[in-house]
Amino acid sequence: FKYHQLIGPVYGDVLPSPQMFFTVACEDISAGGIAFYLDQAPDFQKVVIALGKPPTLAYFAADVVRYSKKQFGEKTMYLVGCRFTKRIPSSDIEG
Repeated sequence: FKYHQLIGPVYGDVLPSPQMFFTVACEDISAGGIAFYLDQAPDFQKVVIALGKPPTLAYFAADVVRYSKKQFGEKTMYLVGCRFTKRIPSSDIEG
């Protein structure tokens, strides 16, 4: 996969802390959303996407709109499609 980005799951109404972000392989990134792979089905409906490379990251809230299983040889992955909903100031994430 060419692109890797950071994501932070949102549980309840609490934005993820920088330590909650992890790297995912991206299938597609567009102005309207992002699609990425997880090892298991997502247990969240909202996510914060960090685009760019540290220390210059732009944060965007996104809703999970769909996911589906994909088989890669012996490995099962989940392709998660998200729609961007708004930009989040970096100060809201990084403190």
